[in-house]
Amino acid sequence: MRSTLELEQMRSTLEEAIVETRSTPVENRPRLPRLALSKRNRAVVRALNPMLVTYLEASRDLCETDSILFGAALAICHIIGAKLSTAGRATGQSSAIPAWRIRIEERIARSRALIGKLICFRSGNTRPRIVRTVRMAFAGTNSDQKRLYKSMERPIVSGTGPAPNQADTVAYWRSLWSKPVNHNEGPWTEVVVSQCAGITPMDPVIITPDDVA
Repeated sequence: MRSTLELEQMRSTLEEAIVETRSTPVENRPRLPRLALSKRNRAVVRALNPMLVTYLEASRDLCETDSILFGAALAICHIIGAKLSTAGRATGQSSAIPAWRIRIEERIARSRALIGKLICFRSGNTRPRIVRTVRMAFAGTNSDQKRLYKSMERPIVSGTGPAPNQADTVAYWRSLWSKPVNHNEGPWTEVVVSQCAGITPMDPVIITPDDVA
């Protein structure tokens, strides 16, 4: 028997996988591995089956149904930790797409899905699916925030020797910035000056308060 938190995480994974599949061209979909019919894998399938009813009932055509079923299979692979091939299908067209581009497109699709849900939540949409996503996003933000504060509270250790005192620091930077330097502009400035010698200077422009009133 799975806990409520596990079911919510599985539901979120399923939704993200379906959104990702809908926004990915068929030729760029990853290859799904063949999974063993173990008790654990069957339990995951049984847990996801009731969640598919809402998506399948709202499906309008076979293409959308195909995206839902493929997204469900993709979600199962994510949940059980199966390795996926991101190189696309074994065709000349898909193999020419770099792996980095596929990864970026997948991240963009997931980000768009999350941003869309946040916009719906701000506009007053409080459907359970939207609220679940927002709560998980806030939980992740709070976790990252706590991790950041803990890292800032830890003492920073850098270098292998003692830190320099103020007098040594001032002397070091003064030795760099107090030395006079003769800049060599190079002959190219003379070329530019000679090229601009025939240009008529522009008349001075006087701006009065009436011009900006």
